[in-house]
Amino acid sequence: MTPLPPPLATLRSYWASLRADPAPPRRSQLDLRLLGGHAVDAFLLGRVTGAPARLRLGNPALSALSGMEVRGTPFAGLFRPACRTALHDVLGPVLVGEAQAVLHLSGDAAQGLMLLLPLARESDRQDAALGGVAFDAPARKPCRLRLDRAVVLPLPAIPAALFHPAGLAEEAAPFRPAPRQSLCQFPRQFPRRPPQPFLRAPPR
Repeated sequence: MTPLPPPLATLRSYWASLRADPAPPRRSQLDLRLLGGHAVDAFLLGRVTGAPARLRLGNPALSALSGMEVRGTPFAGLFRPACRTALHDVLGPVLVGEAQAVLHLSGDAAQGLMLLLPLARESDRQDAALGGVAFDAPARKPCRLRLDRAVVLPLPAIPAALFHPAGLAEEAAPFRPAPRQSLCQFPRQFPRRPPQPFLRAPPR
């Protein structure tokens, strides 16, 4: 799997934590508030059989790229026409719950990654996916994205990560500071000498 920036790594860990078996989690299980500050990077896709995938929930980054609110708009509209066939090929296995995908994107003045994770069907006609996007810089003006590369991987048989609310992408090892001596305590390197008797000076 491509190394992911913190917002996308957190999203993937959360998604993995919802899987009780090899099947993807259901949309009704999602509570994006648990992503904390990374919730603004997430979005939801939905597709009715025979229709293009649409954004069911957008985010500020995608709205800035489009110059408008993207909720309810076709997902492919974010991309340049020349990239839409490749995008369709990537979306297919994700939306039917068979794969996850990382898209390498570029725009007029920014580059970024997009993560697409499948969600289980909750009706016979509705496919869905959870997504997230992270760019190295905010969009300066509306533009359409180029799909430079896509990595499509089958779903892991076992959830790959644990999720901890408040934004930890992976379970972190507890911090143990190295032992340190106080500046006011010194190691005893020499054996103690027995106390010497006090000798008075002879009278003059």
